Amino acid sequence: MDVIEDLTLSALLPLSESSMNEEGRLCNIAIQKALEDINAFPNLLVGYNLTSDYFDLKVI
Repeated sequence: MDVIEDLTLSALLPLSESSMNEEGRLCNIAIQKALEDINAFPNLLVGYNLTSDYFDLKVI
C-alpha cells in the first residue's frame, strides 16, 4: 500500500469579532468542502491527503 502524507494548508480567517465571524465561518465551511472533494479523488494528489489549519486574523 502507498504511504499517504498529510499536506496541510493554512488559512488566516476572521474568526473573532461579530461582523467578521460569520464570514470566517463560511470560508471555513467552503475550504473544508473543497478539501473533502479533492481528497475523494485519490489520483488527483497521489500520495497526499489535504488537511487544514486555521488561524484567527484578529489574534495575529
